[in-house]
Amino acid sequence: MITNLQIVNFLKNNNLAKAERQPLKGDASVRCYERIIEQGGKTYMLMKCPPQQISLQPFITVTKLLRAAGLNAPQIYDYDNPQGLMLLEDFGDNLYSAHLVANPDDELDLYKKAVDVLVQLNTKSFSDLPQYNNALLKQEVDLFFEWYCPHNNIDITHAQRAEFEELMNKLYNNLQLPQTLVMRDYHADNLIYLPEHDGVEQVGLLDYQDAVLGSPTYDLVSLLEDCRRDVSTDVVTKYLDYFITQSQLDATQVRLEYAILGLQRNLKILGIFYRLAKRDGKQHYLDYIPKVEQLVRRDLQAGGLEDVNRWFSNTSTLSKT
Repeated sequence: MITNLQIVNFLKNNNLAKAERQPLKGDASVRCYERIIEQGGKTYMLMKCPPQQISLQPFITVTKLLRAAGLNAPQIYDYDNPQGLMLLEDFGDNLYSAHLVANPDDELDLYKKAVDVLVQLNTKSFSDLPQYNNALLKQEVDLFFEWYCPHNNIDITHAQRAEFEELMNKLYNNLQLPQTLVMRDYHADNLIYLPEHDGVEQVGLLDYQDAVLGSPTYDLVSLLEDCRRDVSTDVVTKYLDYFITQSQLDATQVRLEYAILGLQRNLKILGIFYRLAKRDGKQHYLDYIPKVEQLVRRDLQAGGLEDVNRWFSNTSTLSKT
């Protein structure tokens, strides 16, 4: 546990002993944040990560990679890894999700900027990150069977589970696009609109510390299949096509990997949201379940996923919703 005295001393070491501290609302992560406000009005973000549970090092590593790629990850001013404290650039509160509620006509423009970030990422080479391999993809989907199925009274036999895993493994083996840095939670609640900047730097990046090397379509799925807000069909169609054109990747392969990882991601989310609700008492995550189920059904209609679609039909795994 991080004590108040540790925070006070950390701020004092950064000449912020007299600064105002404003705690910010947390959510799914064990990380929590405070806005630090100097007497002159300049603000900073204080990240607090319980060191017994999580290290600051992955965030530091990925921040350096993103900034070196010309993208707008926050500047790190100071950190104390043993105590789990970090002082960051404050991007403010203009999240994509909030901005688009107040300015819905900006949707096409903001999503273009977000896709441009992914296109630029795809022009860079990365190494020394974990691989988004078949084992990790499977481990994430296991959450669907461990949390979603039991709480919906869905019984899956060992044989059915084995068949499903074999089908999904075959799909994962079809992920052939050149790998890039995948932020994994690239959606409207983790992007900040910064109109005072230029180009891709108008997109402030958050929550990327779990980055891996994987398909360039994964973050595109995160952005366009967003269970927290309704992304219009026009935006999805337009910017899937736009990504294909700008990235100069094979269109058929992009669409296949988009569908495979859309299914994988949304099954994982169903498991995570039930875990957050049932284990952690965060019941509001159940409100998103119908939307995620809808996304799973849509993913299953894609070409190349016919065998998995039949598996879901035969097992009636989503029939109760």
